[in-house]
Amino acid sequence: MNGWQRQAAGQEQLVFRIPDESAMRQLGARFAAWLREGDVVALYGSLGAGKTVFVRGVAQGLGVEQPVRSPTFTLLHIYPGPRLTMYHFDAYRLQSLAEWYALGTEEVVGNRGVSLIEWAERVESALPQDRFNVKVEGVGEASPRRVQITGEQRLAQWRVQLQDDPQARAWLPGSPDHGFPGHE
Repeated sequence: MNGWQRQAAGQEQLVFRIPDESAMRQLGARFAAWLREGDVVALYGSLGAGKTVFVRGVAQGLGVEQPVRSPTFTLLHIYPGPRLTMYHFDAYRLQSLAEWYALGTEEVVGNRGVSLIEWAERVESALPQDRFNVKVEGVGEASPRRVQITGEQRLAQWRVQLQDDPQARAWLPGSPDHGFPGHE
């Protein structure tokens, strides 16, 4: 696999090997350049995988100046940016979809700014089908991460741009630095 797959129903997929926290943040910042008003980004991964670090990168890429905190105890943080407002949700502590809707998600998710939802599997049935899914695998400080992003065809354009970026190109499968036996 070369880091690029065609998914069902017009979906595209990119797979990255991310060596450290800095690279995870940079990946998020690069991804932010492709986000538009109303985009939804569902984040999947175990505790400590790097979901919030990716979100920090997205915030950086959107020009958000406020520090991004893990929303675990407040469930939602809103970060205004010069281009888009970022809505950062954490569904980890939610017990039901009713709690999800009580946050006012129907007014925001898929409509305003950009919505990033950590622990999206807990509210997946309430999320729009037209979204980006970011799955982060691997935990621990010394462990590289495998990041799989699926979504609409804009990813095809992004991949072309990444091929011109030497650092980002090293994160894609097929690069000598990629690794991840069994995931190629």
